[in-house]
Parts: sequence; C-alpha cells; structure tokens
Amino acid sequence: MRLLLIENDLSNGKVLRDVFALWGHDVHLCLSGSDLSDKLQGADWHGVVTELAIPGMEKYQAISEVKKEMPWVPVIVLTECGTVKSAVKAIQNGADEFFIKPADIDQLKAILQQINVNICRWERPDYLQRRLQDTSFEMHLQIEKLLHFMKKSKRDYQKLKSIQQSSLDTITEGILMVDDQGAVQLINTKMSQFLGIPDAASVYEKSLFLEFPHLKSTELFRLFESAVYQKKSMTVDGFQFKTESKSSRKPVKISVAAINFSLKTSVFNGAIFIMKKEQES
Repeated sequence: MRLLLIENDLSNGKVLRDVFALWGHDVHLCLSGSDLSDKLQGADWHGVVTELAIPGMEKYQAISEVKKEMPWVPVIVLTECGTVKSAVKAIQNGADEFFIKPADIDQLKAILQQINVNICRWERPDYLQRRLQDTSFEMHLQIEKLLHFMKKSKRDYQKLKSIQQSSLDTITEGILMVDDQGAVQLINTKMSQFLGIPDAASVYEKSLFLEFPHLKSTELFRLFESAVYQKKSMTVDGFQFKTESKSSRKPVKISVAAINFSLKTSVFNGAIFIMKKEQES
C-alpha cells in the first residue's frame, strides 16, 4: 500500500522507510511541513505514520493536516516523546494509533497489514458491490469519501471521475447521488440507462432535473424531495416510469437515503439512490 512516513530525523526516517518497504509497502518519506503540504495535494495515501512534531509545523499539526485533507486515512503516531498527555492530544487531533519508540514491531506490522487488507477489499468490485447494496453508515462513509475527493479541486475531481466511473460500472445495481439542488455527484451507466440519460459521465455536477425536465414529473423527484427536505430514507417496490422517449420500463426496486455531513467550509446535503431489478415471478 502507499504509505506516507512523516519524520523529523533523516536517519530515523531512512531506517523506518527500509523496514516498511521490507514489509511490502510503497513508502514515501516526508521531513518537513512544506514537504507534507506538497505530498497531500493530489496524492492517494492508504496510511500515514508520523512523528508528533516536524520542522515547519507546530506539534500535532501534521496529524490534523492529514485528517483535514483525508479524514478516512488511518494515522499512526510513532514518536520518541510519548506521554499519556501527548497520546490524548494526538488522538484528539485525529490519530488512530499511538506508539512510543522503540515500538512493538510485531504490533505495528499487524496494524499496517490490517490497513492493507481493508484497502484490497475495497479494490475488489464484488466487495464494493456488497457495500453499495448495504444502506448502513459504512456505505454512507464510503460515499462521503468519494465526494470529499471530488470537492478538493477540479483536477482531483476530473481524475477521480474517470477512475470511479469504471468501478461504478462494474456494479449490477443503478447508483445515483445528487446534492440538495439535484446536481449529480455519482452516477453509473446502469442508472443512466434506466433514466434515459445517454452518457453518465456528461451529467456530473449538472442539475438532473433541469437537464432532463421530464424526470421532475416522475416518482424519482418525489423521492428526491422526501430525502433532501424531510430527511426520509425509504425503499419503493415496483418503481416504474416512462423515459422522455415514452418507452416503458420494467419495474425495479429503488432505495433512497438522505445524506448530510460536513466538508471543510460547508455542509453537504443530498440523497443517494440504489436501483435494482425486481425478481421476475
């Protein structure tokens, strides 16, 4: 996995980098605050191992900077200045694990291996499919993760859009996520075909109900309003409507869930729809 190692000592950093590399990780060493800022831009890190203080940043700031940019990435503190007070402070700033040097190598290795196992699961389309079928908090968290990437910058958004589209299109269910204005944040080909949209990728960040006004007179719009304004999550069996071309559609089962969470400077409100064909009798 791609591991970011943040150290305040070059010699220690090289030793740790070599050890983590022997364990099979792709390790990138960071030695200053400015270097960390550069490495957090546009990079997809799977895990972070950090000292409490590095040149150019206040103590604990490296942890909070990582969590601000990538709140889902596990942060492991590996420090020489370990006290109960510093451990509590590190956790308050977002650390997931806390080790004092010299650390228990076996325990540290086991934690990194578990992070890697979780990443490998998410890279499997069948695992992603099972998670997207589940309307639990875990599914919402993963959707939030994708959205956070998209909001970072236009460059990251375009990069993620092409990556996520190929992943979403392996899923047999239709997936659609919109914000509270109806702007599309996620959609796969299965859902776009059901809605009569020629190209799924072309509607990202566009208002679904303005681009395709015929959808405003369908049950889909009512579900959207219920999720966004009344914060209702529901499942509708036998969901069916005609597309703009008036061709009929077979009934499907569609679930909608309200989504609400904080970004850096704003709050995101929206809805996610999951559509699947009904079992034929």
